[in-house]
Amino acid sequence: MKELEVPVKDSLNKTVMKKIFKVAVVEWSKKDTNTFIQTESLAENLVSSMEYNIKKALEHKAVIIVFPAFTGCLYQLLKARPVLNDDLHFISEYSALNSTSSGILNSTLSNTPNTTLISTLKYSINNEDCFLKEIISISKKYNILICPGSYWAIDKTYNKQESGCQNDNPESRISEYEGYEDYEDNKLPINKIYHESCIVSNGNIILNQRQIYLAKWERKLGLSRGTDVELIDINGWNIGIILSTDVFYPQVSRKLALMGVDIVISPVGFIGEKNMALQISGMWQETQQNLFFALESGFNGGLGEIELWGESIIHAPLEMTKGDYGILERTNGKENLIIYELDNDMRKAAISKFNVLEGLNPELYNNYNNM
Repeated sequence: MKELEVPVKDSLNKTVMKKIFKVAVVEWSKKDTNTFIQTESLAENLVSSMEYNIKKALEHKAVIIVFPAFTGCLYQLLKARPVLNDDLHFISEYSALNSTSSGILNSTLSNTPNTTLISTLKYSINNEDCFLKEIISISKKYNILICPGSYWAIDKTYNKQESGCQNDNPESRISEYEGYEDYEDNKLPINKIYHESCIVSNGNIILNQRQIYLAKWERKLGLSRGTDVELIDINGWNIGIILSTDVFYPQVSRKLALMGVDIVISPVGFIGEKNMALQISGMWQETQQNLFFALESGFNGGLGEIELWGESIIHAPLEMTKGDYGILERTNGKENLIIYELDNDMRKAAISKFNVLEGLNPELYNNYNNM
C-alpha cells in the first residue's frame, strides 16, 4: 500500500489530524452534459466546469473532490469530434485506395461520427493524455485532492504509438488504426484499452485504478479489464477506488475492506431506465457489508449513443447515520455538488457495535491475488 503525506494548508491539516475528512462529490446532470456537448468550446467548457466546482469545494475547505465516471471519456469524445469530422473525407479516399483498411475505418464511415462510440473510440483514446494534463495543471493551482472521474486509457506497454494529444495530421493518424480487427466480427483490439480512474495531488497521479469487470456494452467496445485493486494512505486515511460496474461485484469491495480501506471513491454511470433500486444494490449495499465510507459520483446524459444516469451519494455504515439510513448526504437529483465531513472515529464506533468482517478469514481471501 502506498503512503502519502499530502501537503495541506494549516486549516486543512488541523482538520485531517482530528480524523475529520471533508469531502466534495459532484454530479453531472443531463442539462450539464448537454451544455458541454452543444457549446462551441466543447471539451474546454467541461474543464471550466470542473474547475468551478473545485473552487466551490475549496470554499468549504474540502480535502478531496470526486467527479462522476465518464467525465474524462466525455472530454475525449468532445476533443475528438471536430477532428473526426474533418477527417471523414480523407478516410473515405484512403479506404477506396487501400482495400486492406481495417474494420474500424469502415465502422467510422457507416455510422454518424458524432454519436457512435465505436467509430470515435480510437480517436478518443489518443486524448487521454490531454485530459490528464488538464487535470494535472489544475491540481497544481488548487490545494485539493482530485478524482477526475474516469477516462479511456491505452496500455502504454502494448501501444506502439507515442502518447499525447490528438494529432492534427489525419494522414499520420491512419497508422493508429493498424493492429485493430473488425468490431463487427467481435474481435478485440490488439492494443489494450482500459477504463480507468485516478487521484491527482499537486501535479502528480498518486493512485491509479482500472475497472476490473466490464458491462456488455464495454466489452463490445473492445475494452480490457484490470486485475486488482490498489490502496493509498493519505494522511492516515486509506483510500481506494471502485469504478463503475465493479460496484456490483462484492469481491472487489471485500478485498479493499480486508486491506483496511476507510474511504471508497466510486465514480459511476448506469445504463438503461433510471432505477434507484439498482444503484442502491451496488455501493450502498457494499458499504453496509464492509463498513467503509463511500463517495459515489453519478453521470447523467449521453456518451455517444449510450444514455447514462446516476445519483451522487455519500454512504456510511447504518449505525452512524440518522434513522439507520446508511446515507450521509445525497443530491436527490437537485444539486450538482454535495459536501460532508467524514468522522473516522464515529465510523469505528459504529463498527464496534456490529463488525461484519470480524468472523472472516483474511488469509483465505489472500489466496486469490487477482480478480
